[in-house]
Amino acid sequence: RASVGLELVKENQLLALDEPTSGLDSATSISLLHCLHALSCLGVTVVATIHQPRREVFELFDNVMLLGHAGRMVYCAAASELQEYLRVQNFEFPDLANPADVALDAVSGRVPLRTGELEAVE
Repeated sequence: RASVGLELVKENQLLALDEPTSGLDSATSISLLHCLHALSCLGVTVVATIHQPRREVFELFDNVMLLGHAGRMVYCAAASELQEYLRVQNFEFPDLANPADVALDAVSGRVPLRTGELEAVE
């Protein structure tokens, strides 16, 4: 939290954060992400690495970049379009599934078949 505060004091137009929610409880994490989202609405570009965000956090993202094996970019577009993009790629979203969890399954090589079974990609 202190490192995020130090970056905010600088009043930069770009805020780059590496795992700003690591070590925080879920309530504090969501509070921090709400603040970062508010900053982005004021014109500050916020770039952050967030590993396995919960649904409430994911829903605050404007854009998402997913990296696959060897850092290969798999997706880079609106977070709101990720679910449909993966469906077109034949990934299935169970009811109430967290889009971030399904996306991580996809980029890690686990392919949910339309039957709901998982198969490893060779």
